Amino acid sequence: MTRVLSWPRDYRFEVQMLARSQGLFDFADATCALIAVDALTSDEVDSIAPLLPESCGFRRQQVLNRIAAGDLAGARALATRIDDGYAWRAHRDIGFALADQGDVEGFFADWKRYAAGQDRAGMALLKEHLIEGVARHQGWKAAVAVAANKRIGPSFVCHAFTGFVDAADVDGLWEVLTGAAKGLLPELDQLALLAATIREATPHDPERNHPLLDTVVDRLIAIDPTADKAVMRGRDRELFALWPAIGEQSTLDRVRKAVRTPGYKRELTTLPRDMLPSR
Repeated sequence: MTRVLSWPRDYRFEVQMLARSQGLFDFADATCALIAVDALTSDEVDSIAPLLPESCGFRRQQVLNRIAAGDLAGARALATRIDDGYAWRAHRDIGFALADQGDVEGFFADWKRYAAGQDRAGMALLKEHLIEGVARHQGWKAAVAVAANKRIGPSFVCHAFTGFVDAADVDGLWEVLTGAAKGLLPELDQLALLAATIREATPHDPERNHPLLDTVVDRLIAIDPTADKAVMRGRDRELFALWPAIGEQSTLDRVRKAVRTPGYKRELTTLPRDMLPSR
């Protein structure tokens, strides 16, 4: 269930929330909920369309239904019927489906319909999803090649390697970053990927460090925090985010000493396994 510009949400949750909102669940909400579960045919929706505000996103809900059914051609046909100025949002929904399939040709064929100048943060998420989808279906090298397209850009290359993070494959990521992909990413991006993968691979409240944790910590600490404020913030953020994976006091002490962000320094006092349970 959705609105013109919002992210899709589970219709059951949405209906429950709206039902508690002191009468805010109106005819348009009920219609969208019924469309979400395919309780209304296209002809029935067309018959009540004049009674519905475009802002309720009922046309976009129809697009999402066709996407869920695997009918992208039908989804496109419905998206072209949206005439409120926000058809690009429905076309991006289709783009997400194409990205998920790693369908580069189909994704770029619809590029103009995505209105890339609108909602740039949302567009960035769509680009990330494309690179991740291509990596998942065709491998990281193919994803890196797609990121070289001027419509995507080199800042998205790091998403070609998120599959290693999801699989908690520290050794595999290390092998790639020190081998075939060596020098492909800036140091901080490499370390952010390695740190995320180590966190995924580390059990809750670890008794000891992952074998590569101290190497990653050393390289993060070695980044000059005085060179650039954005780099310093990124360095500190990655060091702080490693806290759940730290199993040894000496490592925690080094991380706490290295970070410059006062809020992080105040928090980095206790190992995860020594934290008292919250009440």
